[in-house]
Amino acid sequence: MKKHLIVLAMLLIVISASAASADDTKVSLGLKMWQNKWETEIEPPVGAPKTFDNGSALMVGPSLNIRFPSQWFIGAAYLVSTQDYEAKDYFNAGDTMTFERKDLDFTLGYMFNSYFGLFVGYKSIGQDMTYNDPPSVQNLAAGTWELKGTGIGILGNIPLGETAAIYGSFALLSMKQNYQTPTGTNISLDDMAGASIEVGLAMAFTDTLSANIGIKSQAFSAKDEFETTTTESFAGLTAGLNFSF
Repeated sequence: MKKHLIVLAMLLIVISASAASADDTKVSLGLKMWQNKWETEIEPPVGAPKTFDNGSALMVGPSLNIRFPSQWFIGAAYLVSTQDYEAKDYFNAGDTMTFERKDLDFTLGYMFNSYFGLFVGYKSIGQDMTYNDPPSVQNLAAGTWELKGTGIGILGNIPLGETAAIYGSFALLSMKQNYQTPTGTNISLDDMAGASIEVGLAMAFTDTLSANIGIKSQAFSAKDEFETTTTESFAGLTAGLNFSF
């Protein structure tokens, strides 16, 4: 995981340096953080829904945004959890299932003006699972849960003077759900429809250095053959530090 993060960071630097050589192209390299809590809600066709707490984690990683003179822009980000999500009493009382998460995002969009834009994107979520049921089961590899798909969204910002702005984005996602067993067998699960929303405040300290803080929420839902709806929700605070050139 750490090797992948280093390789991606180096690739982003190379791409940004190449783009920055073009006149009027704006490049921003950043560090993104997202402290989020994960909940699973299961809603059967009959009866009350149940909500399960899967713990929380801080995700951190590099980001790259390039805006061209034509007002087109591209973006990429790779975040990894710095600690595992932990779901207690997963199968039995006293056991735990932990999840190590990795997110990869690519976006391509167009700014119609300084305040509003439209984008399409690709998103990948991978969560390596480890099961513990002391004392008999310790750190058992339990496979990987994956979500991959595309989406479309809008973004905007409202300036607050010359150095600050309120920003926001909203996207709808269509995701393929897959479970990979510890032996490498892939099992396709029900497709999930998702939504992602983020709002926050951005502040420029200098012409090249800026930061942001906000709130971000993602939710993915699927209905199985028994009409039971499962919703995976992630929500929490975001922050970022960006260097532009």
